[in-house]
Amino acid sequence: MTSAERRSISGWLEASARITERGDALPALREARLQSVTALSEQGLPTRRQESWKYTSLAEIAKIEWSAPADPGEDVLSLPSTPLSRQAGLKAGLVDGQFVSDAESSDGAGARFESMAKVRTSESVHVNDLEVLGQVADPKLHFFTALNTALVRDGVCLEIDRDAQITSPLHLSITDSKSEALSCPRLAVRARAGSRSTLVIEHLTPGDGPRLSAFVSEVIVEPQAELDLVLVQRGGAESFLASNLYAQQEQHGQLRVHTLTLGGRLVRNEVVSVLSGQGAAVDLRGLFIGSDERHIDHQTTIDHAVSHCTSRELYKGVLGDSSRGVFCGRIIVRPDAQKTDSQQSNPNLLLGERAEINTQPQLEIYADDVRCSHGSTIGRLDPEALFYLRSRAIGPEAARAMLTRGFAQEIVDSIPQHVDRTEIETLIVEALAAATSRDSS
Repeated sequence: MTSAERRSISGWLEASARITERGDALPALREARLQSVTALSEQGLPTRRQESWKYTSLAEIAKIEWSAPADPGEDVLSLPSTPLSRQAGLKAGLVDGQFVSDAESSDGAGARFESMAKVRTSESVHVNDLEVLGQVADPKLHFFTALNTALVRDGVCLEIDRDAQITSPLHLSITDSKSEALSCPRLAVRARAGSRSTLVIEHLTPGDGPRLSAFVSEVIVEPQAELDLVLVQRGGAESFLASNLYAQQEQHGQLRVHTLTLGGRLVRNEVVSVLSGQGAAVDLRGLFIGSDERHIDHQTTIDHAVSHCTSRELYKGVLGDSSRGVFCGRIIVRPDAQKTDSQQSNPNLLLGERAEINTQPQLEIYADDVRCSHGSTIGRLDPEALFYLRSRAIGPEAARAMLTRGFAQEIVDSIPQHVDRTEIETLIVEALAAATSRDSS
């Protein structure tokens, strides 16, 4: 471990010790905090010598002396207003780690957001929300999960009522605005049995200067429930984002995750989905767009723990300039998981001459009555398609834009229709324009 890495780890451990001395605002995480501190002190920052970090370096993060997350203050903060949030019903957010709610949002529609730090002291909240906290994530296995667990001071609990049919999307905004500061947003979601809902999460890092965010989500989808998660990541040119999502689907529970990575200097997304009940299903969709020297890393694990479960996975990458992408998709089929149906695909489009993608689709099958497939492709824009468009009097830049947008459209089309797709498409077009601006093909 370098001196810079030791300095960062030491500062974070000291901050965690101060939290313990002052009293823990999140007692539900007490045991997990102890495990996290041990993991941080023993393991340190991940290095490229570790297989799961082979293609991603955290050296740039180690160079900066990050300030630890501050205690939630008494300041009255407001939620950022975006086109996606304005068309949502129930809204809440985390601004530099502090819970913010929208007083005008109705909590009578079958769901509620609550502050983790206050959930135990308020008589109006459902204490069951915190049953999720620290139960699904494993801080011993993932560095940024351990970092978040050791330092988180507040977060968001979302509980969706049993049999609730919520037609308007719920909206959670996460804003990291402090330069050279570490943010540790935390989310716990429980979709009660028979419910139907959609949660849109916007992760924003406005302004200049480096920012580091370690975001952890824990999700439990109960029997017969359906939940759509739409994660829109809009990071600044100097922002570092690590997002770890842990999900558990119970009997006939369905989870669909749509991850759109449209910015950030370095982004690392990890998804772990455990299909723990028969008939459970998960569908992971991702689109990542790189420009300049951005680095985007996706690591997914789908664990078929029982029989008769289904998983679908489609991640698409568009990389321009000197950007780099990483995709590692691991599917595990346990010995008792007969009748598993699993498909995984990772097509990638390289636009820049120096753009790179490292892709590793993986299948680990320990059962014999299954139907599984996986694959990956890497290529450039089809010259024949470009020629066809040019022959129809379409300019070279417009032709490339049409083809790249068509490549990405499949992911957009999978997003629930009641989410503002128009705004999402606008953001994607802007990101694609940046990726194709210096395309010399």
